Amino acid sequence: MQNLGAPLSEKLHERVGVYLTNALTGWNPAKGPKQKLMFPEMEEERDAAELVKRDKTILVVLGNPPYYAFSGVSPEEEQGLVEPYKEGLATEWKIRKYNLDELYVRFLRLAERRIAEMSKRGIVCYISSYSYLSDPSFCRRAQATK
Repeated sequence: MQNLGAPLSEKLHERVGVYLTNALTGWNPAKGPKQKLMFPEMEEERDAAELVKRDKTILVVLGNPPYYAFSGVSPEEEQGLVEPYKEGLATEWKIRKYNLDELYVRFLRLAERRIAEMSKRGIVCYISSYSYLSDPSFCRRAQATK
């Protein structure tokens, strides 16, 4: 940043807007006390990321979400998250739902939704499994137009 003429001020505690966080949580205020973490620096990072999630426009979401074919029931914060991806699969396109409840799909949907709701423009860049490109559930529009 300094070489590009946009130095960050140590005096103002400025930082590059990149945060280590769980993209599935922290979008809504905590209902109880926050979990204590092993290192205070991690608590500071979590709190800073949650502030950004709630109050700032997000332009880029990138990461390497976990891959787990059956990740169980979604916590309350994720309820209904991937339902838009399931709409019309069986009725309109005669495609059976495969793997749309995988954990990495929740991460993709959340990133897509947050950018769409906040700024209508942005970039989602995740490493995904091959099924995201090959499974008819994921590429239903392409399948429907064949």
